[in-house]
Amino acid sequence: AITWLDISGADYKGRPGGGSAIAAGSGNDNTLIQYNRIHHNGAAGITNARGHILNNEIDNNTTDTGALGKIGSGVKGIYEYEAGRNYVHHNLGNGLWGDVLMKDATIGSFNVHDNVLLNNGRAGVRFERNECSGAEFSAVGNIIKENGWDSVRGGVSIHDACNSYVGYNTFGGNAGKLGIRITDSGRSDRPDTKNATVENNHDRTG
Repeated sequence: AITWLDISGADYKGRPGGGSAIAAGSGNDNTLIQYNRIHHNGAAGITNARGHILNNEIDNNTTDTGALGKIGSGVKGIYEYEAGRNYVHHNLGNGLWGDVLMKDATIGSFNVHDNVLLNNGRAGVRFERNECSGAEFSAVGNIIKENGWDSVRGGVSIHDACNSYVGYNTFGGNAGKLGIRITDSGRSDRPDTKNATVENNHDRTG
């Protein structure tokens, strides 16, 4: 477990996996990251996320713009992980990110619940490039506001990905008035966007 730490200042030098406060790839589905403040890192707060990321404050990451579109985010993972009850704010990239043919894990889904996702430069939550045989995504019970000021992707962005559920979240003030953005690039080298369910979300602008 990684608990009760204040972690900042990781330097991004353009190399994969560099510039993150916690590179969690050596962890597993039982890994616990809880009660930390993870902030002001060059690329990301947490990369190769695994297991359970709970009750953290994750903010002001991606201080180096060169990490955008690569790993720039609050949290990025390619295995299903749980992110619950975190305060994820003012990260230049995506707040929480599941990317690149995300793999199934015993977690059961990329499970984003009961977080406050505020003022992230790209999406509050991004689920991208996922086959129907891979991970599932759920976003339930989150407050997702004022995201997308660097790149308009909505509070929740689902792109070239299968098997998503977005329900019972509160949105407001996301750039372009986009609470949830579901898109397909049409590229033959990427999965098709399929099986997205959206229900019982609310707008509470202001």
